[in-house]
Amino acid sequence: MYICTDEHVIQRLNNFIRKYEVLGKWRWAKTYAKKAPHWYLLKKDVDDKDLDTFILFVKFIKVCGYTKKFNNWTYKYVKFGKYKYWVMDDFVYQVDLINRDIPNKTSLDFYMDYNKRGDK
Repeated sequence: MYICTDEHVIQRLNNFIRKYEVLGKWRWAKTYAKKAPHWYLLKKDVDDKDLDTFILFVKFIKVCGYTKKFNNWTYKYVKFGKYKYWVMDDFVYQVDLINRDIPNKTSLDFYMDYNKRGDK
């Protein structure tokens, strides 16, 4: 699909990801720290002017992502840089958060990193 290879779309999504990293909006999922360590970005934490890019990111995941099973659920995932991203809702406009983790990192690795950080 065109969206999957469009350089402007990819650059826009990279800028969006970086912006919300700098703003510290990717939250550590404390309740899943040991079982499924990851971070998430809430739609409500995104600036109004960036909501269209949030929706674009969700569409990008849905259209361009690869399918993989996690426990009893099947999700679409995409990789940007060192992170893997996914959403859990079926309908684009119902998605209220985007998840991310570092592929191939064990729960113990995440747990050790988490205990070193101050965002507990």
